[in-house]
Amino acid sequence: MAQTQEGVYRRPDSRFWWIATTLPNSKRIRQSAGTENRQDAEALLAKIKLEAFREHHFGFKPQRTWQQAVVRYLTIKANLRSFRDVQRICRMLNPYLGTLTLNQINGDMIGQ
Repeated sequence: MAQTQEGVYRRPDSRFWWIATTLPNSKRIRQSAGTENRQDAEALLAKIKLEAFREHHFGFKPQRTWQQAVVRYLTIKANLRSFRDVQRICRMLNPYLGTLTLNQINGDMIGQ
C-alpha cells in the first residue's frame, strides 16, 4: 500500500510544492500549493488548517469575496442551459460587488 505524505512535499512530476492534510472534520486535502517557494506552501497549509479549525470548533465561516463565490458557483453550475445568462448577470454585477465580501452584501446595499 502506498504511503501518503502529510504536510508539504514535492512531487517528481511537478515544479510546485504540494500540500496534504486531514482537517478536523475528517476531510482530506491534497492539492498543489501553486508555488515554487516552500515557505509560501507551508503558509498556505497553515491558513487552510486554521480556517478549518475555526469553522469546525467555533462555527466561524471563512470570509469569501464576491468573486470567489461567483467562480465557485459558475464551476458548479457549468451544465445549466442558462449558463451564458448566468455568466452575463455575474459580469454585470461584478463592478458593483467585486470588491466586497459576502457578509457585506445585503438587501439594503442591493437596493441602492
